[in-house]
Amino acid sequence: MREPVFTETMRIGIVVRDLDAAIRTYVDEHGILPLHIHEFNPANAKNLPEYGEPVEGSWRLAVTMVGQVTGS
Repeated sequence: MREPVFTETMRIGIVVRDLDAAIRTYVDEHGILPLHIHEFNPANAKNLPEYGEPVEGSWRLAVTMVGQVTGS
């Protein structure tokens, strides 16, 4: 595994179509881990709104810290 290439990042968000493939890329090619995965769906997050209306969909989020993350 390579050394992390991103070390001075404050905060960043990236939307991807395939979270599992994106995680493999960040781990294998950039050495970024551990990734904590959170899943939001109607069973664990009631009344999720989208444009002010309830949504029945679900989504996953992967989060990690790289270097010294700063900011508020």
